[in-house]
Amino acid sequence: MDTHFSGTVLVVDDDDLVRSVTARMVAASGHGVLTARHGVEALAILEERLDDITCVLLDAVMPVMNGRETFRRIRNIRADMPVIVMSGFGAEVVSDVDGPGEPPAFLEKPCGLTDLAAVLRQAHASPGAGAGR
Repeated sequence: MDTHFSGTVLVVDDDDLVRSVTARMVAASGHGVLTARHGVEALAILEERLDDITCVLLDAVMPVMNGRETFRRIRNIRADMPVIVMSGFGAEVVSDVDGPGEPPAFLEKPCGLTDLAAVLRQAHASPGAGAGR
């Protein structure tokens, strides 16, 4: 597994099992990992650990604060933060998410370690990733 990327990925998902499995896969791909149960919790963690977090894996459909609103607020905090929207409902959920900065990447759930690692590599290789650090 290619682990030359550093930094911490924030995994945001309301489903405990999905969040746990995704966090383990992120760790297995060589990244640090933080988790949040919903958008409000994710934004609090992001503001507290902004210098550590290099990417956000964001569930599109959640209670408390949905993926669309969470994505917009992430972009208001840091417009160049790589965001990957995850959903079991298909890629059309990404076309429904907008905000400043680059649009989010998409990862269909469920996914395997190979697909997750590839999308994380792509997110970290994007032109805006890590800008301003």
